[in-house]
Amino acid sequence: MRAILLILIAVNLLFGAYTRNATLDTVYDDETNLTWQDDGNVSINPKKWSDAIDYCEALDFAGVQDWRLPNFNELYMIADRSTYGPAMHMDATSGFQNVTSSYCWSSTTVASVSYNAWRVYFYNGNDYWYGKTNSFYVRCVRSGQIAPLNTSLVPTLMYLLD
Repeated sequence: MRAILLILIAVNLLFGAYTRNATLDTVYDDETNLTWQDDGNVSINPKKWSDAIDYCEALDFAGVQDWRLPNFNELYMIADRSTYGPAMHMDATSGFQNVTSSYCWSSTTVASVSYNAWRVYFYNGNDYWYGKTNSFYVRCVRSGQIAPLNTSLVPTLMYLLD
C-alpha cells in the first residue's frame, strides 16, 4: 500500500493533477487551481504578443470571461519535460488534447529587454524569449475551476421529482 501511495505522489509531481472537461474543452490543474483553454484555437491561431494578451482578455469561452495570458511560471509548469514532440501531458480523460509542438506566449516581459517576452517551446518544454512582434501560439488561463452542469443527474432528478 505504501508503494502505491509513493507511485501516486510521484505521478502527481511529474504530471500535476489534471482533470479534462471534454464538454467545455478545458483542463483544470488542481495543484495550481488554474483552468486552461484546450479547444482547437490553441493549436491553429498564432498571434503577436500584444494581440495574444488582447485575445485572452476578450475571450468568452466555456461560459466565463475572465481569461488571461498566463505568466511564464504558469505556462512553464504545464510543460512535461520528460517527453517531447509535444512536451505536454496528453490524455483523453485527464490531460490536454489540443497541443502543438511549437512556441506558446507567456505574458511575462524579459526584464532586461522589454521588447521581448518569455515563451515555452512545447516540443521539448524549454523556455526562450523572443521579440513581441513575432507570432506564436496562445493558450489562455483563468484562476479557479469551472463548474459545469452535471447533465447525468438530470434524469435521476426528474425521476425523483416525478
